[in-house]
Amino acid sequence: MVQGNTFHLPYPEEAFDRVICSEVMEHVHDYIGAAKELARVTRPGGTLAITIPTTTSEHLYLRLGDEYFESPGGHIRIFRPRQLAEGLAAAGLSTVSVGFAHGFHTPYWVLRSVMHLPDADESAMVRAYRHFLIAATGSKLMTRLEKILNYICPKSVILYARKPEAPGKGS
Repeated sequence: MVQGNTFHLPYPEEAFDRVICSEVMEHVHDYIGAAKELARVTRPGGTLAITIPTTTSEHLYLRLGDEYFESPGGHIRIFRPRQLAEGLAAAGLSTVSVGFAHGFHTPYWVLRSVMHLPDADESAMVRAYRHFLIAATGSKLMTRLEKILNYICPKSVILYARKPEAPGKGS
């Protein structure tokens, strides 16, 4: 495991063919700066997958209480996918497709919000659901079920982006 800084990743330029940035951009003020750093460590022609919470899930959690956004380290913005795509473009990345994920996590965060977010880990229901999430990760059946839930109640939207090929190279 490597600890890094969103704006100064501890990797050389163009180190990776594939980069995943999951549930980070909603926590940083300078998401375009973070996108530029992701672009820096991605090889030309490389692919990035960046997930952010859906606006629907974010508004749902907000209706259940302000703590989701006011807790230390909490979300500082509700993204629209187009806003992130424009930020990725400003970093020199092209959004090539969109997907949805984390369908099992929507009920988890609803439950955490209802159970008073700062104290939610004290709730037996929250702990039980977390154990379910961990068990579901290793289950082929649960993975299939979550793929269906991703179209019904996704927690996250995934923007897939590509870093352009270097000049003079084919795609």
